Amino acid sequence: MYDSIEDLNLALAAPTDMSALVRNDHGHFAGSEEAFRHWDAEGEVPGSCSKCHSAAGLPLFVEQGVSINQHPSNGLNCATCHNDLTTFTRYTAEEVEFPQWGQR
Repeated sequence: MYDSIEDLNLALAAPTDMSALVRNDHGHFAGSEEAFRHWDAEGEVPGSCSKCHSAAGLPLFVEQGVSINQHPSNGLNCATCHNDLTTFTRYTAEEVEFPQWGQR
């Protein structure tokens, strides 16, 4: 594993060169990407952006119908979309409009 605490290469006969590897999560969990790091310098994601670009923004918007400034998050987490982590049911929401692409 690339991000393991253990040096797994010590157990391999032919170790893997990891000097050029990059560990990134995919999509909504890619906390190191611009979609989540854009507001680091400001220290908060504006309310107009937080429902899609912060872990706490979507649940607040779906449950309360409001968007407020949020602290930058390291991508989304399970509770961003799932309102019950034992059954993994998702929040229900109306169709959303993405500023760049129109409705989806």
